Amino acid sequence: MLQDYDKNRIRGVFAVHPFSEQNILERLRRTNGSLDGLTATDLAIDEATELTDQNHVGGMRFVLELAEAVGIDNEHSVLDLGCGLGGSARIIAASYGCQVHGIDVSDKRCREAESLTSRVGLSHLVSFECNDFLAMDVPASRYDILWGQGAWLQIPDKREFVNRWSACLAKRGRVAFEHACLARPARNASEEAQLADLQSLWQARFIGLRDWLDLLAAAGLTSAHQEDHTRMFVDYYARLAELAETELAGRVAAAESEGWRKARDCAAAGLISYVRLVAEKPD
Repeated sequence: MLQDYDKNRIRGVFAVHPFSEQNILERLRRTNGSLDGLTATDLAIDEATELTDQNHVGGMRFVLELAEAVGIDNEHSVLDLGCGLGGSARIIAASYGCQVHGIDVSDKRCREAESLTSRVGLSHLVSFECNDFLAMDVPASRYDILWGQGAWLQIPDKREFVNRWSACLAKRGRVAFEHACLARPARNASEEAQLADLQSLWQARFIGLRDWLDLLAAAGLTSAHQEDHTRMFVDYYARLAELAETELAGRVAAAESEGWRKARDCAAAGLISYVRLVAEKPD
C-alpha cells in the first residue's frame, strides 16, 4: 500500500468546490431556461464563469487534444483515475463512442458524476466507482488507455503508483496524462515558500518532467508524445483568480482561490510547467 495521504482533506476540498453539479445546473438553467436535452458539451463549456464539469486546465479542448494524441477509438476501454465530476469521461465517450470507467476518492464527486452522466444520456458508455486508487486492487490487463488530467498531483509515491497501475493496461496500452511539473528548483526562500504553499493548498507533490519520464521507463513504458502547455496553465489560473474576485465572488472558498493565485504565480515565475505526456506499453 502507498504511504498515507490526507483523503479526508481531499474529500473536504471537493465538498465545497465551486465546480459542482448544483452550480453547473444552476448556470445552465439560468442561460438556457431549461435543463431539457442537455449534452456533454453543454456541461463542459461556459465562457462566462467556467462553472463546468471540466476541473482541469484547458477544459474540453484539452480533453479532445489529449484523446487525439493518445489515439482513442470506439473500441478502446478507458480508465480515468481521479475522474472528479466525470467531465473528461463524458466528452471522450460522446466523441468516440468508447467505454470509459472513472474512479475517484470523493463519494460526492462520484454521485454527481453519475447523475450528470445519466442526465446527458451516456450511462451506457460511462461508469463510475468511488474508491481509493492508491490502495485498491489493480485490475490486470483490462484497459487500453489509462487517463489522468491534473488528478495525480496528490499521489505521494508516484513511482509505486506508476508501477502498480501500468499493470491495468492491455498489450500496447497507453498512459495519457497532463500535469503540473516542477520546472526548476526554487532559487531563494521566497520561491521555496511559494512552492510549499501551493503544495499544501493542493495537497500536492510536484516532480519534474524528467522524473515522470524515468518513472514511466522504469515501468516498461515508452514515451510516445510530449507537449508543453505552461502558457495555457498560466492563462487558465489567471482567469480563475480573476473570476474569484468578480463573477464567482463569494462562491469560492478562500483556500481554493488562493491556490489558483499561487498556481498562476508559480508558473509565471517558471517554477512549475504544465506538460502533456503519452507513453506506450510494449507488446
